[in-house]
Parts: sequence; structure tokens; C-alpha cells
Amino acid sequence: MQDIVSAMTSNKILLFLCVVICVMVVIAIIKRFFWLFVTAACVVLMYAGYLAYNKQEVPTTKDEIIDHGRQKIEDLKKKTEQELLEKKGKALSI
Repeated sequence: MQDIVSAMTSNKILLFLCVVICVMVVIAIIKRFFWLFVTAACVVLMYAGYLAYNKQEVPTTKDEIIDHGRQKIEDLKKKTEQELLEKKGKALSI
């Protein structure tokens, strides 16, 4: 490891190339995190817009968000179960 560091500090071109590569890697990582942040912000804004469009209250605390999600999941389970029972009844009557 010491040989690598001494080789880079003695050779200015090699040091410059290593610095350029490190800067490019850091910029690539920052760009990824930026796009991840932008995507997450867009999803949150679209969800808030969906709730506002349907005239539902936008949850503000973590507990409200969890309760809202659980309620939606339960509603979806009930609806799916009801549809499956209807289709099962139709299939058995044929």
C-alpha cells in the first residue's frame, strides 16, 4: 500500500489521473442519489395529489400513514375476497 502511495505522489500524471477518476466516481454517486431523491419526491407529490383529488385527508404523522396503508390493504383484501367468491360461484354454476 505504501508503494502505491509513493508511486502516485512521485508521478504527477498518475496522481492527476487518480484524482480525476475519484472525482468522476464521486460525481456519479451524487447523481444517482440526486435522481433517487427526485424520484422519491415525485412519488410523494403524486400520492399527495391523488389524496387531494379524491378529497381524502393527507396523513401527516407516521402513525397516520401506517394506519391509512393498513386500511387500504384491508379494503383491498375484502374486495378481492368478494370478487373471488363471486367468480367461484359463477364457475360452479356453469
